Amino acid sequence: FNIDLTEESIRRRAHLGAIDPVVIEGWEDDERTYGPAYCYPATVVADERYEPAHVIAPERTRHGDDHLEVIAPDRLRDTLGLDDGDEVTVDVEQR
Repeated sequence: FNIDLTEESIRRRAHLGAIDPVVIEGWEDDERTYGPAYCYPATVVADERYEPAHVIAPERTRHGDDHLEVIAPDRLRDTLGLDDGDEVTVDVEQR
C-alpha cells in the first residue's frame, strides 16, 4: 500500500531511525539482486484501525522521502475501503 506524505509526515518519517527495525536481508534470484529492507511495526487508521501492518523501507528504492510503503497480510485498499486520495494515518512505534 503506497502513501504520498504531507510535509509534516515527511518530517516525522525522518524519525524512523530511532526505532529498531525488523531487518530483511538482501537476496538475489536468476534475474536481479534485491537489497535489504527495514520493517517497522505499524497501525493504519482510516475509518477503522488495521493491524498488524509494517512500514517497509527498502535500502534501494525508486521512491523519494515523500512516499511511504506499507505491507500487511490483507490488501489494505480493499480491507479499509480506500480510494486514491483518501487520507490515512500510520502510527509506527517500537514493539
